[in-house]
Amino acid sequence: DVLTLCIDKKQSSVFASGIDSRVVCFKHNGEKWISTRAHRPHTHDVKAFCTYMKKRPSNSKSPGKLCEHLVSGGTDTKLCTYLVNSFMELRPKKYFCWPSVSPIRVAKKERILTIMRETVVDLYRIKDRSKIEDIFVDNKDAKLPEENEIIGSVRVESSYNLVCSAVSSDGKRLAISDGSCSMLFDLRYSKVGKQELIEANELLLPKNAKSPCTSMEFSPSGKLLICAKQDGEIFVVKLFEEKASNGHFAEIVHIFSDHVDCSSKTLPFFRLTISPDGKWFAAGRNTHEIGSTQVFTLDSFEENSSKSFR
Repeated sequence: DVLTLCIDKKQSSVFASGIDSRVVCFKHNGEKWISTRAHRPHTHDVKAFCTYMKKRPSNSKSPGKLCEHLVSGGTDTKLCTYLVNSFMELRPKKYFCWPSVSPIRVAKKERILTIMRETVVDLYRIKDRSKIEDIFVDNKDAKLPEENEIIGSVRVESSYNLVCSAVSSDGKRLAISDGSCSMLFDLRYSKVGKQELIEANELLLPKNAKSPCTSMEFSPSGKLLICAKQDGEIFVVKLFEEKASNGHFAEIVHIFSDHVDCSSKTLPFFRLTISPDGKWFAAGRNTHEIGSTQVFTLDSFEENSSKSFR
């Protein structure tokens, strides 16, 4: 079955696809339409096409030229792009499902697992293996009702989907960012009978620390929050146990910005990881270009002498 069709700007090529996942190009030779070439970059049904114009990068041999591109999307959650004028010669580019960051985070010390959804973060208690009878027996299905393990949810009232989240190792702090701002929550645990409950209270952050993030990570001690911002900068935020005199529960102690290239568009970081001793952290972008991975030191951030290494 054909599920989608698209015609190019010159009205000389028609692209078709559907359940068999092949993207087929038909061209008009002056008398009739003929099938010229097909690609199969998708693994499941292709349900949508669109075309757009984009200028190709220039180089020493040829200047940049405006070219027409075709985009296909399907149930495998991939996007694929094709150069219309070179559909027969060039293979399509594949862009895999987004986001590429796992929505699952774990507070190891407190044994809390968080799952980020569109506008809510659910928190689950990871049971002690020794207290779960017969669940790890070979050839036996694990049967634990989800409602017995979920201990609470943190819902964000926003018109944007959540982008990233992080939970401290001791489970006391939860950081969340959507497309408009970043938020920090204090988590308190209690029990009513056998039912465990959680109370989440939002903490006041400085205005310059509330800008949206693309990735967040707590230090092993839980005293620092590393925030990768949309413009490529990385904020080091120090967290307080008690409210400061200005009413804030955090302050920015350092901003890494030397790696940001002002002459061109800098892609944000989507992955952060901190060493077990809390002295180093690495940041990664979704690109294979130079500078896609950066390593930073947190050794002496309080003295503003932090370094970054490419």
